[in-house]
Amino acid sequence: MEQHRPLHDSNGGKSLLKISKENVKEIISLSNWLAKFKDKYEVQNNEINFELWPDVFKSYKLPLASEDLHDLHALTILSSKNISAGEQIDHDKYFVTDINGLKWILRDDSLALDADFGLLLADYTEPKEYKWFLEAIHENGVFVDSGACVGGYSVRACEIGAEVIAVEPDPDHFHVLSLNLELNHFSNAHLLRIAAGSKEDLRQLYYAIDQGPHTYKLEQDEEPLEAKCAVEVKPLDVAILPFLGDNWISLLKIDVEGFEAEVLKGASNLLKRTRYIIVEVSPATEAKILKVLNLLGSMGFELIDKAYPFLEECTLFLRKCYQARALGQEFYPHYFRLRKLSKIGMHREKGTFTHLKAVSGIKSLKALEAYLGYDQEAQDEAMEISE
Repeated sequence: MEQHRPLHDSNGGKSLLKISKENVKEIISLSNWLAKFKDKYEVQNNEINFELWPDVFKSYKLPLASEDLHDLHALTILSSKNISAGEQIDHDKYFVTDINGLKWILRDDSLALDADFGLLLADYTEPKEYKWFLEAIHENGVFVDSGACVGGYSVRACEIGAEVIAVEPDPDHFHVLSLNLELNHFSNAHLLRIAAGSKEDLRQLYYAIDQGPHTYKLEQDEEPLEAKCAVEVKPLDVAILPFLGDNWISLLKIDVEGFEAEVLKGASNLLKRTRYIIVEVSPATEAKILKVLNLLGSMGFELIDKAYPFLEECTLFLRKCYQARALGQEFYPHYFRLRKLSKIGMHREKGTFTHLKAVSGIKSLKALEAYLGYDQEAQDEAMEISE
């Protein structure tokens, strides 16, 4: 059910903000920001005008569109963290920001995406996933970033000292990814403007309107989507293996807007030399999550943890399992291990926290949740271990 919140302009008139369950988080954030920073905006002639940073202004028509709310929500976070733009480049289309010693690009027409998946990623957008990232990546390791977007993970992996191979098909995101690496003077990254898939192909990249502005996918929805451009598709086995030599991959991240099963099918050889995986499943239906778990389970990976960063998205954290039941040198395809973690994060290789579970026995997300659920005995044992 939609409701409306009035904004009063300088002439005493009113403009309405439409509130629904889809945008209530952004509306609350915006309202709090407006209350706190009364001197940084004005409402006039059915427009809301913001001073983003000193002498940098931006106007939005009322009522606000969903992409405007995404932008303003990101700006409220930037304001709360006192992050400002140091300079503007390329005819003022890009703002350059700085946080924790790293420089990041914000596009004038894509503020929310660039902030959420660039400079704000570690602390705000995906804090749980970022902890997984830090657990898996290390200096002199190898990080493969399939669906790198603007480089939120790739830039930070370069800072840690890992070798980075970043895959991003969208030309606009790829350009910002390149700029973010260039601004920080990182040379330990290989960039590939391709899409990952199960076979070599040429496909259309579509605007994923249902997943927010500036998001793209390789598959059509039930309702036809507008095509953006053609992109080259390659299996990761073909695209990445030439860069590896004898190295193993410390972490493979897959964020490909619903194309994850195809990417995994094209990475069977790569996965034999991969220690950790972070994969986003979208949309997070029961069938899709179980399909990804079955695929990775058959390749010898165990599930460590999961997160739900956004509506209809589930992110899984897995690692190579060396103790799974094997036939010869191959992992027995019907089994993979699922780890139980206690609430305080303790774990160990044998006993309460580690089990071998038949994939065929897990028929639903409810069953998966029950298996991963915490019990008092496990928590008590974790406390004993920690002491």
